[in-house]
Amino acid sequence: MSGGAYEGFNYPADSTGELVVGNNLAGGGGWNATGDSNLPNNASSRWADASALPAAAGTGPAKKTLYPTLSYSAIGYPVSTGGKATIDGTIANPPAAAGQTNNVSRNLQQLVDTGTFYFSYLTDKNVNSARTTTLTFFGPAVGTTAPGNQAERFAIGQIGTGTAGNAQLNGNLGLYFNNSQPGGVVPAANPIPYGVDVTHLIVGRVDWNPTGNETVTLWVDPLDVTSEASAGVPYIVNSAFELTSINSIRLFAGNQAAAVGTDPIKPPVSADFDEIRVGGNWNAAIKSTAFVPEPTAALLALAGLAGLAARRRKS
Repeated sequence: MSGGAYEGFNYPADSTGELVVGNNLAGGGGWNATGDSNLPNNASSRWADASALPAAAGTGPAKKTLYPTLSYSAIGYPVSTGGKATIDGTIANPPAAAGQTNNVSRNLQQLVDTGTFYFSYLTDKNVNSARTTTLTFFGPAVGTTAPGNQAERFAIGQIGTGTAGNAQLNGNLGLYFNNSQPGGVVPAANPIPYGVDVTHLIVGRVDWNPTGNETVTLWVDPLDVTSEASAGVPYIVNSAFELTSINSIRLFAGNQAAAVGTDPIKPPVSADFDEIRVGGNWNAAIKSTAFVPEPTAALLALAGLAGLAARRRKS
């Protein structure tokens, strides 16, 4: 990825700040083909943009901006700005339906499939539920160029199920690959609970492999982000999956079908997301709010786009 992008959810905390297609919310910086915060964000990078990923049915208050912001204290981590995104599975968008989930998405404006990709964000959970809530990276479905035809590549959060006694990650933070249960669910050796009203700093790295599986490295709640080395021992390192490419993110909370009975894993979930950063290096994706790519990086990005059609794709 060239440059980096930042989203602090500095939107109104009312109906105009709802994360729905019609409000055209495209704040932050760097959401363009060069990852340059000094340039305008691409209009198609707005939250819930149907050309990136289809939004959930309805335009109710289940996807909104709220205040105060989420905040986290770590050496080298910036002070939070703006508000936070709340994705609430406990509120069904009209028309309410079994299996209703709430989610919003945003396009990176770059296709990322080589080199090293970094990301970070803050999150907390608002209710005691082991239902699925994640930040997920998507990429174009293999064999199609349709803009809305996307495939889940990997997700960070808790993965739940409506089946009693089979709670997947059991309310702990983990990884989830290629929308595959149970084989794609990857727990940590020493799991950290998502908890309720506990703000977590999630930091990740993807090393792309042109001939095989990608390596995803995840840190949860590092105390020092001055550098990658200072973040300490990773929470999870996994190289078991082919991810192909990514070009968008989705914030997700579910699911209405589980809002029945007394099983503690079944209530729908509500979660907050904030301070989302993505980029091609550690500083861009963990500490920066206005990353400008070096001229050589911008030229390489343009050259990469020009040669994309000719480059041999991974099988």
